[in-house]
Amino acid sequence: MVDGYNDAECHRVRSTLKAHRLRFKKIVGGRDESEPLLRLADAVAGFLGDRKKGKPYALKLWNRLGVYFLEV
Repeated sequence: MVDGYNDAECHRVRSTLKAHRLRFKKIVGGRDESEPLLRLADAVAGFLGDRKKGKPYALKLWNRLGVYFLEV
């Protein structure tokens, strides 16, 4: 699920994943704030954004959490 994406945007995501030969089952858009996995993904994206902006809390936590991420 891609939060907030419409069908055209999902098609672009699907095409990009295929171009990189990444496997997936289904790409759907929409908004479902009650979905726990979507909420977790949103929180992780927010944390990574804060790290990129240089926010002190994120930089401090990154020392411990960075080993769980792979930059591509």
